[in-house]
Amino acid sequence: MLEFPKVAVDLIEAIECTGSDAYFVGGCVRDAILNMETKDIDICTDMSFESLKVLFSKYHPTSFERFGGMAFEIGGYHFEITRFRKEGPYLNHRHPSTLEFEASLLDDVMRRDFTINGLLYAPSKGLVDYVGGLDDIKNRILRTIQDPEGSFNEDYLRMLRLMRFKAKLNFDIENETFEVCKDNFYKVAKLPWSQLLPEFIKFIELDRFTKTCLKYPFILGSLFVEMHMSFDYDQNNHYHKYSLYEHTLRVIDHLDGVELRLAGLFHDLGKLKTRITKENGEYGYPGHAKESAKIAHKYLDNSYVNKNYILKIIEYHDLSIPVDYIEMKKLVAVHGFEFMKDLITFKKADNLSKSEAALYQVDKCTTYHGFLDRIEVEKPVLHLQALDIKGDMLDIDPLKRSEVLQKLLTLVIEEKITNSKIELLEEVKRWGI
Repeated sequence: MLEFPKVAVDLIEAIECTGSDAYFVGGCVRDAILNMETKDIDICTDMSFESLKVLFSKYHPTSFERFGGMAFEIGGYHFEITRFRKEGPYLNHRHPSTLEFEASLLDDVMRRDFTINGLLYAPSKGLVDYVGGLDDIKNRILRTIQDPEGSFNEDYLRMLRLMRFKAKLNFDIENETFEVCKDNFYKVAKLPWSQLLPEFIKFIELDRFTKTCLKYPFILGSLFVEMHMSFDYDQNNHYHKYSLYEHTLRVIDHLDGVELRLAGLFHDLGKLKTRITKENGEYGYPGHAKESAKIAHKYLDNSYVNKNYILKIIEYHDLSIPVDYIEMKKLVAVHGFEFMKDLITFKKADNLSKSEAALYQVDKCTTYHGFLDRIEVEKPVLHLQALDIKGDMLDIDPLKRSEVLQKLLTLVIEEKITNSKIELLEEVKRWGI
């Protein structure tokens, strides 16, 4: 018997009590067999959509009537319940032209992508396997349910999903499935980025993302024109011992979180357009950070990630920072604590992925993090709102108050005066304003 959360089993039983069939389906069944935790649980059923809406109205579901489904959350789990359906021919290599809801359980399974995602389970009925998915899980094999060429041609995104599952599960890919995927992967880039980005985000978050992309460079090379150009790009600089492509992936491997990893993906691609040859024969890349941000701008979407934050990390990733506590306070005052923390984390990952000549920069990053830890503990005055005086306490031209307060803040940050009302007012008097 497979283990599922009680709230999930209760949903299945609620449907069955009406005389309808219901099954857990897809990734949640796969993950239960592999003893992997999942927060996304899909259920398929033959219950009518109108009846589903009534049965689960108390959960205030989001309805997708056109697709015969609904979604809601209970107890930290995200549920999607859809009716059995049979799909018509795919017309845009992503979505079926028609959906038929007078369909059988087998019809519903056969429209899915991979055998490991074609398993069904209900506590009252046990495991249902029409496509050999259980054996493929046991043998750690990825293969399409239908003929791979037809399956991938129906939905180009399945090829990216295949490589994501390869990275997530570390399964082998069945030979024909892999060859068809490799030969046709360039077609994935024909889909709009609004469709690609959610799947790519799931991919780049995985621990084996770097290892998978190093082994199969056609993935990133097909998705990003600039990445294809980076494969054998010799950076010709004593701070770098890896190609631009391998350096990029090594940086990602040292980072956690989708936003920093996406910044890592794009951070150096601007080098392709900014290369100069220095007097010693090595290459330099002035302005490459801003050029990299321009490239990233084409691919990112605020609907899925904090695009502006990622672009800012990219633009500032090569910022030269003095090893000085006061200078770090000034940077935090301008950019914010969390940004500086992420920026230093990024700079450390960047320098860990260079040659031994760059290791001194890693040591500097350790010192920077020490400064940030001190700021977090001491909570020094870094913003105008924290000054011990307000503008209306200054007996000066109101138009000059903002400028004066900013000068006072700088002196406090530089530890030249203390943040006391008396000392701040005396300082203004000394200026004779």
